[in-house]
Amino acid sequence: MTKPDYLHDISDIHLEMFNFLENAEKDIQGTRIWDLSKLFFKQVIFDKVNTLISSIDVETLTVPGFIGIADTTEKILDPENNRVNGYEDVRKLLNTEGLLICTYQYNKDRYGAPINLVEITEKQTQDWSLGELNDFRNFFINNEGHHTGTMVPATRKDDDNESIDGFAFLNEPDDYHKGLFGDQGFVAVAQSLIFSEPITKEQSLEYCKSIICWMSLLNPFVEFPENYNQDGAHVRDVTTLQEILRHTVKAALGNSFSREWLKNKQNHCYCSEFVFLGINSVLYPFNRNGLTKLLKDEENVDSMVNDILALQKKHNDLQQPKTILSDMSNNPVFQKREIKMPEVDEKLNPLDEMITDHEGLPLQPLKLSQLLRLAFSTILPRKITIEHPHIYHKIFEIEVKMWIKVIELTFKTFAPPLSTNSKASPRLPDLSDLIEKINPYVEQLKTTLKNLIEQSNATFEELDKTLDTAFKNIDNLFKDEDLYYYAPPRIFIDWGQEGSDKNTLVPDTWGIKFKTQGVLIYKGVIKHQI
Repeated sequence: MTKPDYLHDISDIHLEMFNFLENAEKDIQGTRIWDLSKLFFKQVIFDKVNTLISSIDVETLTVPGFIGIADTTEKILDPENNRVNGYEDVRKLLNTEGLLICTYQYNKDRYGAPINLVEITEKQTQDWSLGELNDFRNFFINNEGHHTGTMVPATRKDDDNESIDGFAFLNEPDDYHKGLFGDQGFVAVAQSLIFSEPITKEQSLEYCKSIICWMSLLNPFVEFPENYNQDGAHVRDVTTLQEILRHTVKAALGNSFSREWLKNKQNHCYCSEFVFLGINSVLYPFNRNGLTKLLKDEENVDSMVNDILALQKKHNDLQQPKTILSDMSNNPVFQKREIKMPEVDEKLNPLDEMITDHEGLPLQPLKLSQLLRLAFSTILPRKITIEHPHIYHKIFEIEVKMWIKVIELTFKTFAPPLSTNSKASPRLPDLSDLIEKINPYVEQLKTTLKNLIEQSNATFEELDKTLDTAFKNIDNLFKDEDLYYYAPPRIFIDWGQEGSDKNTLVPDTWGIKFKTQGVLIYKGVIKHQI
């Protein structure tokens, strides 16, 4: 199969220039990249005897290549002094895919920094600082994913004030990266949405238009949580999806109660939850049919639908005064109405009417137990012991010890504040009664895990059985708590990792799959572009 002209191999990247770009996070201590093929690999230290360490190299995610991008509409110089633009390649993708889900990664920042599981398991839980907890969450739990936004088509102005077909981003918070890709040192995995049969390619693009419209409507009104690391996913079923979409429509039409409802801390959306919400909106296409289905219980449903479609049309007409959407948005590109709310085909039906053998949301959030298992499967994939049977017991031992440590860190106060903000999350409910109920299960699990370490012939099958039993009880206790459900940035990447064991650990999607298109990097470091 011929490689697309926008997709570049490692040999096309000027490594010295790539290293020179400032990292996304200055406080993360990584090293200079010396082998770009190892960008998404981690050295995992699993044993130490005196000064002798034992480690394995683990590939944490796979990508097909690199895609160049730059925010400026001016032409930039590549390593061979060719004048190139930074929007052409991604615009080709947007033209064929409709939109791109982009998850930003810390792998460039933390390149070369080993994950020392021995040190992690030996460090006393009470001695962990907030900074150390943050780092642990990023490299272990989140697989270095720290933000997800949606790249959408945008009509921007070039040096000559001529309109060009470019790109922009819809993010939460809405002013993030000023509505563009961001700093040149950023690295992000770009994915497209693949809709299942019988959805045609044309219908897929219409669903993408609808998602863009919903994100455009949501963005000025939903708010970002103060402590995003501790914020759970409120939208976890069709009922909660309907609720937030209805309130967003009402807020856009001037309803003060709905605006206050969206400001309620319980209803805030962190970055990837906003994307997760936007994609699930395909159950209510942004056309007369979908909006009527959503608002069917409202007394004045017809007039509300007419008004919201009129608002969409007015936003797209630059001859009209600014709308409430562009006025309330903090996204500079959206403020200038360079991001349009595209018209959606009136014949496009809700996805659950097109694919009728499924129920619930097309995308389901992760339970905390699933998120933890996903993290372990990434850093300590079971295939290691198949490829290297002589280290089976050592890997088993360190994994069990890591489970004990992670459980202590997670359940000691249940999701302790993990941001530099010292305040507890304003959204965190009083879980004292629930914690009291859960503690016996947690203590029993820790005891059972410690006993497994003592057994020289213990197996991963026994470990899995132990975890299954414990988490079933814990999941049941937390099933009604928002704080136990998450849609972290990594979930989109994991959904798109073909042939990976991680596919079995994330909730099944229906109607929608994710295709990894490549890694977005600054176009000025890519050679051989002409």
